[in-house]
Amino acid sequence: MNKPMYDVHIRGTIQWKGPYAVDQWIRMDEMQLRMFRVADKQSMEAWVKANYPGATLPTNTFRIVEKKRI
Repeated sequence: MNKPMYDVHIRGTIQWKGPYAVDQWIRMDEMQLRMFRVADKQSMEAWVKANYPGATLPTNTFRIVEKKRI
């Protein structure tokens, strides 16, 4: 049985050679989505560092919208 996948829209601002707007859709499973739902700063910082090397997360400036895919 396949696990349900989610399309997740991540929006926010990071500090990357000046302010940089992030507006990205990604696909993840439920386990990954749980990490983002908690919205703790450590998990968001890890995601930012993995996708935008050298960037920092100034505050909790991210918004996450999820849409379930079947």
